Parts: sequence; C-alpha cells; structure tokens
Amino acid sequence: MFPAAPADDRAVSPVIGVVLLVAITVVLAAVVGAFALGIGGGQRETPQAAFDFEIVLEGSGQPDEMRVTHTTGDAVPSDDLYLTASVQVQHESGSPGPKDRLSFVDLGFAGDEVSAGGSVLVEPPDADPELENKTVQVVWDDGTGRSAVLARWRGPEA
Repeated sequence: MFPAAPADDRAVSPVIGVVLLVAITVVLAAVVGAFALGIGGGQRETPQAAFDFEIVLEGSGQPDEMRVTHTTGDAVPSDDLYLTASVQVQHESGSPGPKDRLSFVDLGFAGDEVSAGGSVLVEPPDADPELENKTVQVVWDDGTGRSAVLARWRGPEA
C-alpha cells in the first residue's frame, strides 16, 4: 500500500522537535533572567526622597519666600526635579521670570544631583507676601513621560 520510508529519514522529525523545544526554553530563560536582573527594564525607578518646606519671614512678619530643602533619601538629578505651585513663583533673583513650574536648575541649583542638604529659594513675583493659601510641590519628571510628586506643601489657608 504505502511505500516504506527510507531508513535514514525516520528520526528527523523528533530531532527537529527536540531542538525547537530546547531553543524556545533557552530564549524564554534568557528573557526572564534579563528582566529579573534588571537588564531589560531600562526605566529608572521613582526616587525616594523627602523635602522640607520652610517659610522665610521678612522683617514685617509676612512670609515672602520659601526654602525647599532635600532632607533625606535618594540623590536626584537636578534637571529631573521641578517645583510646581498653585501660583507663579520665581528664583529670588527674579530670573527666570515667574512660572508655575520651574526646574531646580532654573532656580539656581548648581550641582548635577540634589542630595540631602540641597535647597532652593523661591518667592512669588511682585512681592506678593501671601504663601499661606498656596500649594507647592516637588515633582520628579525623567523626561520620558514618567513623573511623580515627591513632596507637597499646602499653606494653612490653602
């Protein structure tokens, strides 16, 4: 009925199947291992850092400046840290002009990384002394669409 297969071709199919299964297993093990070791991730984790907000009082007793200080935690690249506010703020020198989002670099931070003890000083424009009803945040933004609020200060009247 059916012609007999040549004797030397009978084991080809099982050998190919075993080779393919071993290859798939090796590839899967490599992918899982790369992600487990963090090699394939490529994304930076959100830094864990704490910040302190201090109102700096003028002689008249009215708050007009705020010092934001990194107190503990991970060092963060200064160009990834931003100060956002519910009102426009500026560096104490007035440059750059008032904005509701300024990087620590814009605010005069000189180092590449903001670590414990690093601080910036901001103030509302036009000598507006009212920070009591404002909200100020330290935001981490890595430039790839990933961001997180690391610290938030709300004035007592906010």
